[in-house]
Amino acid sequence: MSTISKLAEEILHHEILYRKGKAQITDKEFDSKLTQLKLQQPNHPVFEQLKTGIHLSGLDTPIFSEWYKQYKDKPPVIVQPKIDGCALLLHYKKGRLVNAWTRKGKDKLAAMLWLATKIPSSLPTTIQQSNSLLVRGELYGKGMDASRSQRLAAGHLRKKDPRDVKEGLAFCAFEICNTNLDPENQQSKLIINNFEVAGHIYISDDVEMKVKTCYNSWTKGLLFTKYPTDGIVVRLASKDRQEKADMQNNIYDWKIAIKDKW
Repeated sequence: MSTISKLAEEILHHEILYRKGKAQITDKEFDSKLTQLKLQQPNHPVFEQLKTGIHLSGLDTPIFSEWYKQYKDKPPVIVQPKIDGCALLLHYKKGRLVNAWTRKGKDKLAAMLWLATKIPSSLPTTIQQSNSLLVRGELYGKGMDASRSQRLAAGHLRKKDPRDVKEGLAFCAFEICNTNLDPENQQSKLIINNFEVAGHIYISDDVEMKVKTCYNSWTKGLLFTKYPTDGIVVRLASKDRQEKADMQNNIYDWKIAIKDKW
């Protein structure tokens, strides 16, 4: 594990302990760790999860050419479906699912544990990982349109009794947030641990033209048809390149959504 990943894991660990009333370090020591990480990687994903609680930022939706011109070296990208449901960040500690944070920072662990009893082959409660693991993905409805999928997912997370699990719910994992692995190896690791993954299209040359082809295919209902989507997601294909982008303070993030405009 890299120094940055280890530091981010320590910050998340102490943040969770603090919120449980079991702080192990002083505020000054915690702030010192934040400063260290900020200096090394100012846009690390762990900063999304602090201050107002664990939360997930949304995706920028710029014109593709405006986004891609930030990168003079024309790096490879990957294209994934933008599933319309509810984003979740799953936290595994010592191989066990211990938190399931929504975009607004609410922990819906009970709802996801009950759902996992219905779909154990795609939403594991235990994994082959001793260190902390953060998995970002989408709770969605299978075999339905995007708006219905979003309503079903949101309804499940709002329920007072999480044991009432509606048919059709599923979880698709997209990325491991606290890792140095490239997206391809992340997908392999997620599959080994029994997550459902959507897969992706890797593009290394004629990037703008080929991404546009993907977008046109999606608008015609020919791409990512297995999922209820409201767009496609494009992200830099290399973890190293993503981290470099974090350091550059670009206008846009290293991953974007393309929805109703090219």
